Amino acid sequence: MMREVLYDLRRNGPISALKALIMLLVCLSVYNLQSFSHNTDLAIEQNLTQQLDYNIFTVVDMLAEPQLFSEATNSRHRVAEIAEFYDQLNADSTLEMLSVFNQALLKVQFRGDETFEHAYGTDLSSSGYYEDEDGRRVLDVKSVQMNEQAYNFYGLRAQDGKEIRWEDVDYASGTVPVLLGNDFKPYYAIGDTIEGWMYEKLKFQVVGFLEQNSSIPYQGEPNFYLDRHVLIPYPPRLNECSGLETKFCGILTFAMINSDIAVPKSITSDEVFRRLNVIGERSGFTDFTLTNTPIFLVQLGFMRQLIEDNRGLLIGLELVIAAAACVVLYVLNRFLSARRAAKTRVWAMLGAEDARVVARHRRFWLLEYACAFVLLVFVARNLPNRDDLALMAAGALLAGIAIVDATIQRGMVLRVLRSAREAK
Repeated sequence: MMREVLYDLRRNGPISALKALIMLLVCLSVYNLQSFSHNTDLAIEQNLTQQLDYNIFTVVDMLAEPQLFSEATNSRHRVAEIAEFYDQLNADSTLEMLSVFNQALLKVQFRGDETFEHAYGTDLSSSGYYEDEDGRRVLDVKSVQMNEQAYNFYGLRAQDGKEIRWEDVDYASGTVPVLLGNDFKPYYAIGDTIEGWMYEKLKFQVVGFLEQNSSIPYQGEPNFYLDRHVLIPYPPRLNECSGLETKFCGILTFAMINSDIAVPKSITSDEVFRRLNVIGERSGFTDFTLTNTPIFLVQLGFMRQLIEDNRGLLIGLELVIAAAACVVLYVLNRFLSARRAAKTRVWAMLGAEDARVVARHRRFWLLEYACAFVLLVFVARNLPNRDDLALMAAGALLAGIAIVDATIQRGMVLRVLRSAREAK
């Protein structure tokens, strides 16, 4: 029995592999269409709906010049002013400060693969694994830092383990609690410690894992996924960065103050400016400006309209692809049937029943479907837009293709049997 399968693989393996590949590509095209539609609808529901009650402003410092930035980060007095500005703004009961910064966690002796590298999937140049100055094999891992208000505002949650105790976040201790994206689960466990470089060498203790497909809007991207990111919490108060080296504290404070501010729509823009100016004067830091309407809100609106306008076109295109694939599969089935016809006629002459002959052929077909299914699951689970619902839809489509394909091949086998018996 197994010998027949191996013989058929040697004889017809390339054709069967081509069939499996075609089925895989059709299912992946459906997977990507479903995943794109589902994730975009989810982003609109989570982000755009949430924004209906808020105006979003962005705080940007005006010390972008390298010399000004260097002077500010090396001055303890200047850093203390910026830290006080952050603490007062973060404590405001009306203005929700949403501080988020996407930055690599450097020089990590990482257990996973290079898909977790900071540059992977971006326009940045990738260095992959490399040796640091101590000869260790390290990777610059994706990470995102944020404060508690941003974490809560964007509805992030820990699925396994526990939530971060934000009041316990203390960079001066040298150990910071972190949440890992869902894709870290095969490599790390709750309680593990990751050592890396973020302005200086720190230890990061894993306290939990984020829910699958956790995302936030970030820098014009409505769905910035965190499945392969280390979520590093910002301290609740900078408190003049006591216990931290001035340069480290300076860089940290600048990263934290460049943030969005969510303001209830009942608060006017003038009131927002007034509050910020008061905080700036009290803290001594006034080198900032304020902008409005993040671009991602506009993009989400355009994206929603684009999807609605072109949903029918996309479905039609998908049907054309599926129809073309069916034609190619039918031609390949005719070719395979012709190549297996001699063996089928021998079984007919030996008096084998039709059902028994079809069952022998069915093993060849099932191997094709199994290969396509395994490849579908493997590829889908490793795509950045991983989506279980889309995978279920693609799997159901593959099952439908398999049923139709098996029915067609069964008819071809029965025709060969009938012609063989008539030839007697």
